[in-house]
Amino acid sequence: MMFETLESRMMLSTTVPAASVSFSSGNLTITGTSYTDTIKITESSGSVTVVSESKTLGTFVGVKLTTIKGMGAADTITYAGNTEGAAIYAGNGNDTINVSDPPVATGSSMPYSVIYDGTGSSKIYVNSGVNTTVYAQTGADSVYVKGGTNVRVFGHSTGSTRYDTISVSSYASHTTVYKDSLDKLSNSSSTTLIVAI
Repeated sequence: MMFETLESRMMLSTTVPAASVSFSSGNLTITGTSYTDTIKITESSGSVTVVSESKTLGTFVGVKLTTIKGMGAADTITYAGNTEGAAIYAGNGNDTINVSDPPVATGSSMPYSVIYDGTGSSKIYVNSGVNTTVYAQTGADSVYVKGGTNVRVFGHSTGSTRYDTISVSSYASHTTVYKDSLDKLSNSSSTTLIVAI
């Protein structure tokens, strides 16, 4: 009986590098990579902890503005703010964004989050907050307003085959949805205002 010798195989690393962080004069910026990033940010009283790919990148004190840039690929970005919101730029890719903003209006310079989807077809979840704003932009996005007060959602269609799907929960109050005739809205709240664009 003859046995054939198998060639040796080398396993290539698939480790995703962590995001980068810069902090200066109260401005904290988290920048993702061209890979599929997982970024989690939690804030309390101006103290912000950043976790990327299960690695804690640091806790930063005295933060006045948090900016998150997803960059390329299908990223997962989670932001939970107790007293401050964040400016979130998803970038390219079909991203998943979860935002929990302060449940009451605060006196901070950035009391609520502003979310810009970018060019991908993303899923955006607004779990809580006051005045949180979502710009769906160019992709066929799905926006879920699961809670909060005075949340604003700007839908945007880029052609006859692209539309946004927007869902407003009964737990959300006084949501304003800006949509065109192609966008699809599922609304369970009696206080939602719909504005045609």
